[in-house]
Amino acid sequence: MGLTDEQKRRFDADGFLIVPGVLTADQVRELRAFFRPKFGDPAVRTPGDTDRILFDIYNRFPEVRWLLFHPPAVAALRDLLGPD
Repeated sequence: MGLTDEQKRRFDADGFLIVPGVLTADQVRELRAFFRPKFGDPAVRTPGDTDRILFDIYNRFPEVRWLLFHPPAVAALRDLLGPD
């Protein structure tokens, strides 16, 4: 992936980083279609969730666990955090 020094500095300063190209447009569409209904479903909400944030998504929604091992995401994380 090869994040730039500027991207790494932004991550350090802001605590987050938008990395273009980690997900395809189709993957983004599928994830949005999956998650949008969850925000309006009180049965899905847990303490701490908001209208814009759902916590602990990988534990709660096994359908999205593939993101944890998605090669472009792993590459970006390795660039930010190192190989270990």
